[in-house]
Amino acid sequence: MAPVDTRPSGAPTAVPIEPIAGLPKGVRGALSLRGRMPGTTTGMGASCAPYDFFNLGGHVGDRPEAVSANRAVLQEALGIQACWLTQVHGTDVLPLVGSGPHAAPLAAPLSTPHAPAADSAPKADASLTSEPGLACAILVADCMPILVARADGGLVGAAHAGWRGLAQGVLPRLLNAMLAQSPHSADQGFTLWLGPCIGPQAFEVGPEVKAAFGKAPHLHDTDIDPFFRPSRQDRLLADLAGLARLQSQRWAGQLGLSPPTIIADTRCTVSQTDLFFSYRKEGVTGRMTALIWRDPDQTSQEPI
Repeated sequence: MAPVDTRPSGAPTAVPIEPIAGLPKGVRGALSLRGRMPGTTTGMGASCAPYDFFNLGGHVGDRPEAVSANRAVLQEALGIQACWLTQVHGTDVLPLVGSGPHAAPLAAPLSTPHAPAADSAPKADASLTSEPGLACAILVADCMPILVARADGGLVGAAHAGWRGLAQGVLPRLLNAMLAQSPHSADQGFTLWLGPCIGPQAFEVGPEVKAAFGKAPHLHDTDIDPFFRPSRQDRLLADLAGLARLQSQRWAGQLGLSPPTIIADTRCTVSQTDLFFSYRKEGVTGRMTALIWRDPDQTSQEPI
């Protein structure tokens, strides 16, 4: 899928964004790319090496003004207000309300209390909203972004799913929070988009990772063998997307709900650093974002 050219007339570059297809009516999603121009040393974005070029992460050492410029371009191109999070590989879920520059959490993250984050962005690894034009945004560079939409398009959410967060239950925590918002809509089901991440041919882990997934919510030791293949010595190759798919299916089954509709983007961030940032491969690098929002042009302005 090619980047979307959202340039105003006379602008020098496109904005490196891919739209996400297959989401329910009235829901839109997008994935940012790193912004490199093939075969050149230039790109689309304000960041310089090693964050070249469209870095959206404010915590990686890039110039703050470059990150702010990239975020402003992204939001203007999509016509949304993104709610950024301080992600900590946990399971906190943040409900969001409001739009425009005053968008804010509806409440504290759905977890036990903790100290405020040093970053101005709220500390959580998932968010949800019914507000049109307010986008749940997840930053990634090998971890898997997961976007979720209720089938009627009235509620959307996003989760940051590295192996720690996924094993601890960030995905079922988000799904439970979305279910609690409107239990009567549960029969309509959910659509999940599993974004590009470190792929099963590159994600080498130790046995402790498999052990953690054997105790993960809605998973068991006997479930997970197909998602861990032997590698060198005692190392294993893990399939994050496969584990997320199984966990969401088991979550739905245990609640008597229809299996979620899964849209999987199977591209590997480690093997495609022309398109994606990869922390595993590059160390110091930028961050991409995946976003989901209710389209204000196709939905009621009243929260559901």
